[in-house]
Amino acid sequence: MDESLLWVALLMTFMGFMGVILPYTTPFPTEFCDLQGLGGFILAFGILLIPVAVFKDGLPVLTSRAKAVIGMAVLVVFSEVLLFAFLQTSIDLAKCVPESL
Repeated sequence: MDESLLWVALLMTFMGFMGVILPYTTPFPTEFCDLQGLGGFILAFGILLIPVAVFKDGLPVLTSRAKAVIGMAVLVVFSEVLLFAFLQTSIDLAKCVPESL
């Protein structure tokens, strides 16, 4: 496990999450749609870097290979579900397109 890469991934995940959530605390959230998209992009990279950091040096030392495969599968599925939930939330809540052009 590469701890420095893991900390970078966790920091990117936190910064991206804040970039998606904080525009909703302002009275005019539509002004921050571009920055919110950038926050979602940073969040996606952070979430995708977490498994890379954890499994950088190969499989973790476990008693059986099946446990390692199950752990990797659970981590990948959890990461993708979390990524989909955050991106879907940002897509649903952002009202970036004006109603009348």
